[in-house]
Amino acid sequence: MIYNRADFQTRIDRINEFRPHIALDLHYNAIHEERNEDHTNKGTRHENYSMAFVPGSFMKGELSKKDQRIDFLRILVTEDLDHSIAISKSILGALDKSAGVSPVNQAHLDAGLSTYISRACAPTEFGGVYARNLALTRQIKVPFCSLEPLCQENTTECKRLAQEDFLVDGKMMPNRIKEVVSAYVPGIKDYIQSIR
Repeated sequence: MIYNRADFQTRIDRINEFRPHIALDLHYNAIHEERNEDHTNKGTRHENYSMAFVPGSFMKGELSKKDQRIDFLRILVTEDLDHSIAISKSILGALDKSAGVSPVNQAHLDAGLSTYISRACAPTEFGGVYARNLALTRQIKVPFCSLEPLCQENTTECKRLAQEDFLVDGKMMPNRIKEVVSAYVPGIKDYIQSIR
């Protein structure tokens, strides 16, 4: 998978310039760890789960630059990490309730799914919420979480995401996207009520 560092940095800069109260990164999970002999993805699977990444879990060599150490210090001395975990927990709970996708659990991890979690992440006190040192989690200067609401390679989700059964601004879209996005509003409301 190729990530465009300039694109990430532009997103980070724009979010920091806008100074929102919270920031969310939303995308669907894809497990690229199992490959066919020709290096293509093995395709659909039966597992489905959600997860969220928040700041933290710095690894060896990831504090070698001054800006990385400043980000680390900011994460330590602000409440951004605590709020990032709280909003992630609230949204994952809402996803479970309204979209029927539970947070990743130990059985998924024991089965070898998402082995990057054991390599590059630190668990928080809430299931499915992990600290991970990504450019977005480290550099965005507000409570932030990167959400993976479902596994797009899941057999059922793959079919649901391919259906164009919901009209948005004159364009047909998958209703499943609406179902998933609709879970974010109650998750955000729950988070706001918890910090009052």
